[in-house]
Amino acid sequence: MFSEYDEGRSDALLDPDLNLPDLRERLAPEDRNKTTRDDITRALWFHLEGFYGAEGEVEDVERRLDEIGSLSSRRTVELPFDKDGERKRKEKALYRLLRIGVISDYEVDFGAGKFTVTVEPFDFEHCKRRLLDCVSAAQPAKSKLLARQFDAIVPGLTAIGYRVLKYLKTP
Repeated sequence: MFSEYDEGRSDALLDPDLNLPDLRERLAPEDRNKTTRDDITRALWFHLEGFYGAEGEVEDVERRLDEIGSLSSRRTVELPFDKDGERKRKEKALYRLLRIGVISDYEVDFGAGKFTVTVEPFDFEHCKRRLLDCVSAAQPAKSKLLARQFDAIVPGLTAIGYRVLKYLKTP
């Protein structure tokens, strides 16, 4: 079952040429009008609440890496958070780092307002495999391109290896 308030509005909101700021602007009046909410506006609201744009997500991951610091030895690091929005963004970045093996675990202490992050020595090959697994599950064709880009990187990178990843661009 699918609810759609207006087909033209749905097409306008789902326009593939629409960038993220324009989508947010186009959706804002719909968000205030509860009588016109449908499956499209609800799904977009959830998507936009959790997605800050590619640049914003990369910045969040880089900030977490800066907070964590060295990835050369096993240790734990505490990362504080103040408000719910900040916690969500930090946790999303930590989850991404966990998925690709840059960190080995994290815990959330809501009472103390902090994350406890477990760091293992950085292993480029392990992270490369994990990242390729994640990408190939969602976008198999893109994973082949990414694998070729990884093959161009010298294997055996040390703790600074993760910095290389931010310079990789995939079309």
